Amino acid sequence: RRRERAKTDSSIAVLPFDQLPDIGPISRKQPCPCPVCGVLFYQKSDFRHHYMVHSGEKPYACTQCDFRARQLTNLKRHMKEKHEHPRVAVV
Repeated sequence: RRRERAKTDSSIAVLPFDQLPDIGPISRKQPCPCPVCGVLFYQKSDFRHHYMVHSGEKPYACTQCDFRARQLTNLKRHMKEKHEHPRVAVV
């Protein structure tokens, strides 16, 4: 399925997600466009995960090495595969 895109201003600086202005409610009738690439999102959580690709944010850190992840599930998988610990402490 092809993603819809909105027109974007390429001069926009990429800020950390928590420093973005409030995007308000998101719905099928009022999707949220990514300010960097223009992809439209219908759920705030999907937009947040996508936007971290642009900002480089990786909020989940491994407690045993320097691995960092954008999503908690990726950190859990790393801990299980690399350190044989299925439990994760979120830092």
